[in-house]
Amino acid sequence: MKWLTHIIDWIAFPYGIMLLLKDHDIPEKTKIKAGSILVLLFLYILNPADLIPDVTPIIGLLDDLLLIPGAVFATRKMIPEINVPELVKKARTDTRRFVLLFLLGVSVIVLISISSLALLIYLAVRYWN
Repeated sequence: MKWLTHIIDWIAFPYGIMLLLKDHDIPEKTKIKAGSILVLLFLYILNPADLIPDVTPIIGLLDDLLLIPGAVFATRKMIPEINVPELVKKARTDTRRFVLLFLLGVSVIVLISISSLALLIYLAVRYWN
């Protein structure tokens, strides 16, 4: 289940930043700067046009590998260290709950789908015989 921990950490990090941005102890000016960097980063990730096209071998992914951690690092430097361990713990707990509920929901949907398919096969075989 080490992969599940990695997924939870990847989801918990942006959620933790969001919790930090919602903290009342952080000045509005800092929230706007940090939020703007994160929004621009998100738009850059969604944008199909990169600074260096991804089809270029090795160098194409270099801008993504440098820009994304750089933007996250810049955002982290703008936000003062206010109750970071507590907020990270809350983010991980909330994310773990979300991921487990998501996996449970997917499992239920898969079981219902398999049961429905089995019932349809049973009815089709019974009808044709």
